[in-house]
Amino acid sequence: MTLETGSGFLLFAFLHRGIFCSFLAQPSDSGINTGGYQEKPAAGLISAVGSWSLREVRSAETLALWDGEPASPSWKAPGLPRTLPHSCRELRPSELQVLLESSRKCEVGESRKRRPSSALCGSPCSPFETTGHPSTYLLHNVLLPSSLALVLNKAKYGPIWINRLGPQIHVNLASAPLLEQVMRQEGKYPVRNDMELWKEHRDQQGLTYGPFTMQGHQWYRLRQALNQRLLKPAEAALYTDALNEVIEDFMTRLNQQRAESASGDHVPDVAHNFYFFALEAVCYILFEKRIGCLERSIPQDTETFVRSVGLMFQNSLYATFLPKWTRSLLPFWRRYLDGWNTIFSFGKKLIDQKLEEIEAQLQTGGPEKAHISGYLHFLLTSGQLSPRDAEGSLPELLMAGVDTTSNTLTWALYHLSKNPEIQAALHEEVVGMVPAGQVPQYKDFAHMPLLKAVLKETLRLYPVVPVNSRVIVDKEIEVGGFLFPKNTQFVFCHYVVSRDPRIFPEPDSFQPQRWLRKNQPDALRAQHPFGSVPFGYGVRACLGRRVAELEMQLLLTRLIQQYEVALAPETGEVTSVARIVLVPNKKVGLRFLQRQS
Repeated sequence: MTLETGSGFLLFAFLHRGIFCSFLAQPSDSGINTGGYQEKPAAGLISAVGSWSLREVRSAETLALWDGEPASPSWKAPGLPRTLPHSCRELRPSELQVLLESSRKCEVGESRKRRPSSALCGSPCSPFETTGHPSTYLLHNVLLPSSLALVLNKAKYGPIWINRLGPQIHVNLASAPLLEQVMRQEGKYPVRNDMELWKEHRDQQGLTYGPFTMQGHQWYRLRQALNQRLLKPAEAALYTDALNEVIEDFMTRLNQQRAESASGDHVPDVAHNFYFFALEAVCYILFEKRIGCLERSIPQDTETFVRSVGLMFQNSLYATFLPKWTRSLLPFWRRYLDGWNTIFSFGKKLIDQKLEEIEAQLQTGGPEKAHISGYLHFLLTSGQLSPRDAEGSLPELLMAGVDTTSNTLTWALYHLSKNPEIQAALHEEVVGMVPAGQVPQYKDFAHMPLLKAVLKETLRLYPVVPVNSRVIVDKEIEVGGFLFPKNTQFVFCHYVVSRDPRIFPEPDSFQPQRWLRKNQPDALRAQHPFGSVPFGYGVRACLGRRVAELEMQLLLTRLIQQYEVALAPETGEVTSVARIVLVPNKKVGLRFLQRQS
């Protein structure tokens, strides 16, 4: 899970909570051009409860809620009845209070003077309609995989729609130009959803907030400290030897599993193996400690930690769904807290060990003899981070550092096994730079464009978290021709955007070559820069992106260098499901066939 998309797991849970949700907007037959891409507009109606009712359409371009009688009773919009049907779904007064401040049309040359606060305006480019019975929402967003629900919503409502999630109104954006408009208007301190569940745990335990839970100027100062030794490619390159050390142990473990299989080459669940690899690697980078994830017998405290991660995530969904009064009656809240407590205890133990090492070095040789090499060591000894800040931040970084690597590598090998011609071309590129028996280095990847393209294409098809959010808190913002007020929460539908056929022809197919400029016709080279942004954008982009990319490049190079990867017969077709992050719907079994030197 990346730092940019990490809050998506809570948003995912929240998306499944809104049984009272109403979707706004539905597509019409005409189209408008947005940012160079043809968007499908919507046309709809709004009705309300109580004294609020939609009396009429004020002009050909706006739909509005008015309190009282219409200002121009004789006007009638073309093709629309003057009196709206009562079958439109009604809004509760509490919904209306939020909706009334949600948006208004902002045309080029039009005055930005606010219309009456009692009016909610839409337009043909994205007008709003409240639709859907609660059971419809339950079907689309709980029983169907959430990524599929997003695809269906865009097909039905167009590239921008609004839905109510509990007490919140979310503006869903499902096109690259719309994402770009929001991302490029972020302020100095971008805000995601407030991570309420995580904060509750920190507050109960008296822990400081970390990079996921902190906001504003405090977040910015913390982020500037955590950026050190991670953010730049040259800094990530410093971890090449450490990662290769972990990869060597992973290859040993993989060979053991192959040897133990009936065929001598079968691994029944590669995602499980990649998860333990990624956890070992991120702990080694963050804490400068090996925790034994790749040993035949995993240490007990590491096993407990791994179980606690699953415990926390599983029970966070129940804690999000269920009202707070159930917490003392049902076990989920306590399990959620227990999971976090174990995670933080594990992190604190590693931090305390590092502090003891630093103290011993200082006592032995003085400050000039202290060895400042690894991430945590550097942050603590340089004064970038206090021990208390480290205890609040590093466990959150640890949670962010596993899913991106493990899931992306699983999907990459799955598709390479199904596309032997692409795998053969990749093997040719790999051994051309790193012959059999040699270990790849950071500098090698500048000459391996297909390797990078394979990972880019995998992340396009399977963004680790399919949705992410932003709250614009410091100013009103214009998006898609509408002016939204401060504190509007926008939901970025990354999964839908990255499979847009207008940006990526044949979007559901695995085509790494689309990222190779020399193979692209001029018309396709100008891919929209926000068509696939798996690591986010701007100052809140993924902190660990460069390390995650290096980690995947190093391991994929070693695997393709040594093995031909084939799909195990029992695996069959694999699809993605959103279980907090986007994961395979079944175990992915692969055969690793030893290549001849």
